[in-house]
Amino acid sequence: PDHFLVSTLDEVKVRDLGIESSIYRVPAWTPDGTSITVASGLDSSGVVLYTTDIRADQLDSVQPIASLRPFSTFLWSPRGDHLAVGRAADVITYQGSSFIVYDSLAFVPQDEEAESWSINDNILAYFWSPDGGRLAYITLSDTPGTLRWKIVDLNSRDTWRLVDFVPSREQLTMFEFFDQYYYSHSLWSPDSAFLVFSGNIRGEAASASVGAHPGHTDPH
Repeated sequence: PDHFLVSTLDEVKVRDLGIESSIYRVPAWTPDGTSITVASGLDSSGVVLYTTDIRADQLDSVQPIASLRPFSTFLWSPRGDHLAVGRAADVITYQGSSFIVYDSLAFVPQDEEAESWSINDNILAYFWSPDGGRLAYITLSDTPGTLRWKIVDLNSRDTWRLVDFVPSREQLTMFEFFDQYYYSHSLWSPDSAFLVFSGNIRGEAASASVGAHPGHTDPH
């Protein structure tokens, strides 16, 4: 449950951040690499989200951000201007995998004088676009057994449906642990214009199949 910061610039230095937590999956680095956001809490009584400046030597540089439920998630935008915070609400089973459902997604600005805002939906996973202007998220669709991509624009705060689909087994695993895979597997194109994912499409989208399957009945 302990958090250690290991510096390897000149010589190995280990710093105990003084924060304990065992009810979240991965910390969130700010894009400039100067700060790290972690959740503090050891049980279901409550979680506090903290950001600490790794350049500071004193632990009083640790700043509380928000109180959360256990197993909530948080990802900084590529621009570093907003922290997306998914507030865990429930757990569901989809195709044999357990998913935490987030009933709201809050956008917390880095500027302390700016106001936070949020969207309410049953969210299973979310991904920032590389330009930081939009965020794509997965939710349940109106058709049983089908998931839906939705997009939220940070400037207009508008949200719209993109496409419904049934994910492949591998894609589903990535969604299940999206906050960890987010740092190594980008689903957005570098210009923030396209999303790429694997599964069966239920709507309008360009696709490429492994083989020629009439009707696109197999994963592609």
